[in-house]
Amino acid sequence: MAGGRSITIWNLLALVVVVAGALATLGLGEMWMHRWAGTGLRMRLDDWCTLDLQAGKSLVYYESSQTVPDGGVVLTANIPREVFVPLSQAEGRPSEEEDVQRNRFPAFPLAEDISYRLMLGGQSGRALWELNLPEAGSYELRAVNTNYLSDEAVPAGDCIVFHKQPDTLAGAMDIRRGIHICGAAVTILLAVILYIKHGRVLKHLRQQE
Repeated sequence: MAGGRSITIWNLLALVVVVAGALATLGLGEMWMHRWAGTGLRMRLDDWCTLDLQAGKSLVYYESSQTVPDGGVVLTANIPREVFVPLSQAEGRPSEEEDVQRNRFPAFPLAEDISYRLMLGGQSGRALWELNLPEAGSYELRAVNTNYLSDEAVPAGDCIVFHKQPDTLAGAMDIRRGIHICGAAVTILLAVILYIKHGRVLKHLRQQE
């Protein structure tokens, strides 16, 4: 009889809260990562596209519903003259090679691997370049994935993404970690309250015996 009375509606509710809270917390974290993955300016591969880019440093991602390459993607741009002034207009009249070097699109390959894959949906992404633009402007861009023999072989959903919010994967993971911590704290608090109520009910039942 005493063993039967050790179970009340309150400790059962506490168990439900723990399970539901854990699932909800993981779900909210995954929802945030899906939302983050959907941010930014997207550009399809193989086609020229004009994008308004912000000044400063940012990461450029390759995203795919299948697998993302760790290289073999070429990013080119038609540089606006109002953003990059040819060196031939400066003192010394440098060579054409130096002029091209000065005016190339400032996207630099990353040495570290910054990649992710979503648990649901299978979307994956990898930061391939760090962009460092001196000024904001409209840029005509084109990206080609040379890992495929033809443009038609590239998966239809593959794209290049600029200016994700937040820009870094670490920033997105920090927010997800915060969601997990808050969710766990709320779940534990509710479970403790329910177990306290459970203990009071048991105490009251023992006093009646």
